[in-house]
Amino acid sequence: MERAIDSGTKVKVLVGDHKGKIGSYQYHCCSGHKITLSNGVNIYLRNDDSFAAIKKYMNTSGSAKLQKDYPELGQGTKRVFHIYPFLGLNTANYDLDGLKKLLTKYFFDYRGLKEDLDQKMGQFDGNIENLDSNFFAGIKVYPPLGFDPWPGDEIELDKVRQLYEYAEAKKIPITCHGGSGGFRAIPLATAVQFAAIPKWEAVLGSYPDLKLNLAHFPMKTRELTRRNRTFQLLMDNKNVYVDISCRATKAEYYEALAKFISRLSEQERTKFMQRLLFGSDFAVNLLWTDSYNAYVSLFSETTTLTPEDKQALCSINPESFLFNT
Repeated sequence: MERAIDSGTKVKVLVGDHKGKIGSYQYHCCSGHKITLSNGVNIYLRNDDSFAAIKKYMNTSGSAKLQKDYPELGQGTKRVFHIYPFLGLNTANYDLDGLKKLLTKYFFDYRGLKEDLDQKMGQFDGNIENLDSNFFAGIKVYPPLGFDPWPGDEIELDKVRQLYEYAEAKKIPITCHGGSGGFRAIPLATAVQFAAIPKWEAVLGSYPDLKLNLAHFPMKTRELTRRNRTFQLLMDNKNVYVDISCRATKAEYYEALAKFISRLSEQERTKFMQRLLFGSDFAVNLLWTDSYNAYVSLFSETTTLTPEDKQALCSINPESFLFNT
């Protein structure tokens, strides 16, 4: 059975929580996409409004209200997902003393515990000066915007060393934008240099316990060298992760990823699948996907990953990366 619905209509979409429980929740319409419900009904959606659905869900406060608005999730499910913000940081914008003060301000009481971060969830009052420890779950660095992971200049090197030393000691996760593309505020040649994997090889040579996610794991033929060196960093370092965010906008990516995984040894595959993250980041300019819902749905519907793989990418592995347990 198939039918179309209009914008503003709610439909129930099957989802899974962090404990693997499966339920469904009310979801607003999205553009030109088909969702198959548990009873086999195919729903074709118009007018992408997935962000409105996410906003409504995240603004539903309290277990009682969640249970009332989303009864299909069950009594034991408080949240299907959380949004944990990262602090964007470029060490080049601070002197050493200013960097130390910044890290202390936002991470002095950081323990990497989910309960600490959850207590601050939704507490931002609009004044950035009032933010302190445990508002941020980690740190985001972005080479095309000017962050050099391992500078040649001694003054700049001291600053990134301060960042890595602090993050390694406290087990603060760092996510680095992968590649020289994206938003760029420096010359392309400089961005390529800053984004090169040998930079991170040098970092991890000095800080081997650093918790690091090298985002946007590449699958294109022209990026095989980057992919292989990134993969080797993951194999050689216990806290290195990768994600498929922004890259996985077409079925061909998942097919290439599956082929790559099939060629790994059993030991390599086990380690890789424990460090692979989905990543909710995507091209907001919609150059490579029709909508955010289409991007997420492609992941949901691909058969190149098993349900167990998807649970790992969306829940188990992110918890390992984000939290110190």
